[in-house]
Amino acid sequence: MFEAPGRLFLDVSNTDIALDTDAVTPTPPLKLALSLPPALRGRPLTARVLSPGNAPSVELRALPDDRVEVTLSPVSIYACVVIAPE
Repeated sequence: MFEAPGRLFLDVSNTDIALDTDAVTPTPPLKLALSLPPALRGRPLTARVLSPGNAPSVELRALPDDRVEVTLSPVSIYACVVIAPE
């Protein structure tokens, strides 16, 4: 996870790869609670996903104490969740 001006990035890498066959097993759905940086607190936010191929879906829910809950559907290889003001 890293911050850029006005945005927060969450990188998810799937490492469940069978080395003998190169088969990749997608991750289970993920649910994470993140603390927001000061620049994003108290603002309406949106989340989008950058990913090769079919991007997983993402849901964002505000939590108390300047946090958000990110729910991400299974990730095949890699996904970057970008959280930014609406």
